[in-house]
Amino acid sequence: MKSKLKLLIIIIFSFCLFFLWNINSVFAASANISGKTTVQKGESVTITATVNAGAWNLKLSGAGQTVQLVGQTNTTGNSSDSKSITFVANSNTTFTLTGEITDYSDEISRPVTKSTTIKVNEKSQTTSTPSTTTSQNNQSTIANTNQNNNKKSNNANLSNLGIRPNDFSGFKAGTTTYNVTVPENIETIEVYAKAQDSKSKISGTGKKKLQKGKNTASITVTAEDGTKKTYTINITRKEQEEEKEDREDREDEEQKDEEKTDEQKKEVDGLAKLEIENVSLSPDFQSNIYEYTVKYIGEDTKLNIDAQSTKEEYTVEVIGNEELKEGENIITILVSDAQSNNIATYQITVNKSLVDEETIKQEQEDKEKDENKKKIIIYGGIAIGVFIIVIIIFIIWRKRNRKWEEEYGVPFYNNNQNNQLEDFDENMKYKGSFRANDNEQRENKKIMKEKYLDIYNRRDIELDKSEEERNRRNKNRGKRFR
Repeated sequence: MKSKLKLLIIIIFSFCLFFLWNINSVFAASANISGKTTVQKGESVTITATVNAGAWNLKLSGAGQTVQLVGQTNTTGNSSDSKSITFVANSNTTFTLTGEITDYSDEISRPVTKSTTIKVNEKSQTTSTPSTTTSQNNQSTIANTNQNNNKKSNNANLSNLGIRPNDFSGFKAGTTTYNVTVPENIETIEVYAKAQDSKSKISGTGKKKLQKGKNTASITVTAEDGTKKTYTINITRKEQEEEKEDREDREDEEQKDEEKTDEQKKEVDGLAKLEIENVSLSPDFQSNIYEYTVKYIGEDTKLNIDAQSTKEEYTVEVIGNEELKEGENIITILVSDAQSNNIATYQITVNKSLVDEETIKQEQEDKEKDENKKKIIIYGGIAIGVFIIVIIIFIIWRKRNRKWEEEYGVPFYNNNQNNQLEDFDENMKYKGSFRANDNEQRENKKIMKEKYLDIYNRRDIELDKSEEERNRRNKNRGKRFR
């Protein structure tokens, strides 16, 4: 009996170990970025990407460098890998880790999007004791600076101005009047503007309903000292007939363009290249597409824009790529010739966020799924464990009952003699109730009761003998080592 109990305990313990190991190994795949997040300017910094998975295809990008982490495990279970980028920190830099990883246990690929920003602190500079002349100059400079600081700004210029949709090109801070024509189906436009001085106030922007024909939008800029400047946009909403004629003219022009060969087509002036580091343009860049949308995730207040003109003599000016805030930002790229005449205007709408909400939501959903699967495994394991224990107990009980029945001729139910006799008396009372006066029935009852008593007495004697034999063996076993 003791050996069977030991076997039962070993089976239960092994079963628990198996499920504990299985739970710990479920969905263990992970990928992270590590390294300093705050450094001094000019300091050498190393950023490391680590991964633990069954298979991985990742890319670590930042500081103008990119490294690939591609591989898969060669053993049972997940394996680890890492790659690093070392650079000299001169400005705030964001590193991103993107791609996908697959856990060895479930072979399901999961996306990875992680980022970290290294903030750069300026080194403190020490200066020697200035001479008397230098001190006087410094005091004069400080006084002038204080006067300048106390003087309010009179800058009432705009750095950017336009409408959505059907925006116009060629904005200049010194030009205050612009003309633009929109199709007949455009009933509402939105006027946007940005001041050169952040302390200036702007009025006249926002959505405006258009009537057919000429419409006027006035945008007033009020400087800090009260100086005002008004920009005017004349918006002509085409009449239906004019739009029809314009469409016919446009169709004629398109037909003529189709007849021209590629060599005869005039090259589009403007930008030949437009790229933003770690950001994708939508739609893809083309010289004749002037409006783009990008999504940036990070803490940088300025994007690294690479804009190259179609001709070397053209000048490229980027406006609005300063102090980018969370939410929507507008960056304007102006291309002008040597005489400062506007050639083309490109507009980039930057939607900035500190975290990738879509990725976080996906990670939360994956986490909830993983937790639900773990619960199913745990509860299922407990149910299977209980079921196995019940089966083992039942098998042991059946074997014990069968052995008792083979040895004594009656089934074994429990070890309580009094309960057995009471059940026997109750059974015989029921059977003999139909012939209570039958002497033969009473005699049979007496014989069977004596048989039951004899069986239990012999069992008790054998149990006592077995106990004495075990005690004797234990005593002899101890004497051998004296």
